[in-house]
Amino acid sequence: MKKRILSFLMVLSMLVCSLASCGGTDSNSTASTTDETTSSRKALYLTLYAITNESTTDEAVKAVEAQLNRLTESRYKTTLQLRYYTEDKYQEALDSMYAEFDKQKAEEEAKAAEEAAEAAKKKEEEKNMSAEELRKKRQEERLAAKEAEKKAKEEAEAEQEAIENGEDVAPDPITGPQMDIVFINGYEAYKTMVDNDLLVAMDEYLTLSNKLIGDYIPSTILSAAQINTKTYGIPTNQAVGVSDYFVFRKDIVDKYNFNIKSVKTLYNCEDMLATVKKNEPGIVPMLAPVTCSGIDFYTGEEGYPIAVTNNEFSYFSAEKAFNLFNIFTVNSHFERMANFRANGYFAADPENCDNWFLAIKTGSLKDVQQWESEGYVATLYRKSIATAPQVCTALYGISSYTKYPDRCMEIIQMMYTDANFRNLFMYGIENENYVVDENGMTAHMLNDTYSMDFYKTGNTFIGYLPEGTPLTYVEDAKEANQGIKTSGFAGFTPTFSEDQAKLLEEFAAAASGYYTKLCSGVPDWKEQLAEVQGKLAALGFDQFLEDSFNVQYEPIAKDLSDTAKALQGSSLSDYVEIEDDGAPAHEE
Repeated sequence: MKKRILSFLMVLSMLVCSLASCGGTDSNSTASTTDETTSSRKALYLTLYAITNESTTDEAVKAVEAQLNRLTESRYKTTLQLRYYTEDKYQEALDSMYAEFDKQKAEEEAKAAEEAAEAAKKKEEEKNMSAEELRKKRQEERLAAKEAEKKAKEEAEAEQEAIENGEDVAPDPITGPQMDIVFINGYEAYKTMVDNDLLVAMDEYLTLSNKLIGDYIPSTILSAAQINTKTYGIPTNQAVGVSDYFVFRKDIVDKYNFNIKSVKTLYNCEDMLATVKKNEPGIVPMLAPVTCSGIDFYTGEEGYPIAVTNNEFSYFSAEKAFNLFNIFTVNSHFERMANFRANGYFAADPENCDNWFLAIKTGSLKDVQQWESEGYVATLYRKSIATAPQVCTALYGISSYTKYPDRCMEIIQMMYTDANFRNLFMYGIENENYVVDENGMTAHMLNDTYSMDFYKTGNTFIGYLPEGTPLTYVEDAKEANQGIKTSGFAGFTPTFSEDQAKLLEEFAAAASGYYTKLCSGVPDWKEQLAEVQGKLAALGFDQFLEDSFNVQYEPIAKDLSDTAKALQGSSLSDYVEIEDDGAPAHEE
């Protein structure tokens, strides 16, 4: 086991050493790192399960397989067998292979039982042998065992000598069920595979390479791909989300010398809005109400009653989940929105209002630049949250049935770091299936005999881009991913009984609509808040949180907190601690 782990660590260290390729130019990014490891290794077959489109032909797959194997055999002495299925047939194919493994296991167990029975029978027969007969039998068995051991050793040594001399030694053929590298088609499939022990956990191997993998896959995305603090698949990286910003009119900011750099919450905007309301009658102080920042919801849906605080400007530090409607900062936000509305800060018709001082807008850093060019100034209000369902739309993992997890990791390495591998896997053979446009960045398909999904073939940040994709795709996606934070519920997949699951549905139904209404600034916010608190209390919500939910969540929260703190450093002076009205961030 230790050797296997060391092999994993070695492979994943190679995985990140070459995360700098782009386009179709980087063909030797990892070759030099594997010369020594491959010179004395045995050639073998690995299977790669993936989804293809209906138009893909068997002939095209074989041709691509041959070209991919020119890369994998020369670099790793690994021969790939591509096993492609259309999306509607993919799960059926996996289930069929799992059934084959079950059948093989049953046959092995039956054979072991027969051998045990035969051994017991022989043992009974030996009771009737004389001492001389038994001694002679034992001697013959020892000689036969030594001869078999000697033969096996000689064959192994001869094979190893041939390998070290650079001779081609054919890999052992695939003679039974085999599953090595698997595409994971979405979060629900990912959870199911983990629940059924069908994937190998990778965290021990990712530890050494995490910082460099961040060149393409930020730690926030890798964290979101965890299930109960373990990573079983590497997401095919792509743009995950955009953030929300305070957007202020710059001329008004300059006129009153407002300190925008100090703005972290709406609490910091109160004096500004009051000033604009008093002195600028033709300008709406704030375009529209907004939901609360710094809150993560258990299901990812705003307003779900189970939540944690997770503000934008310090590392995650929650110790348990809370009743959303008991969190002080949330209640303060409800009151603030009601006060803003009572003070006349919001536009009567936000969709048709152009003359405003402050708005909360969603966008990227490029949008920020655009807003600034139009006479506004922006600062962060709320980061996009990387949730598991959002991140885990497509992943590649290692099947728990493989005999060669370290060799599987080498191939996954190529999928995420080698542009030539990526282009072959995604587009097929150049000048047969596709050509590269004059811009040198876009693949133009010549036919559909080899057709794959761009987001289901590994690292979308290397290799050519599909036609119609903006040439700034990689730059834009990386930028978007830099502005996300990990959900406070990342990797949390609790187990609930049927009765508990039903209770969760009842909690969600009881709270439905209240959060949005309270964030809109309703004048009777206190009555509305008391009403939803009463409904949840009647269902035993707080007791459920304490006895059933947090019992499972608290270890996950601690792990997320420890990880976040370790990644950011242990000095609290590095962070901006946000206080809303000088009050604690959790419960009242």
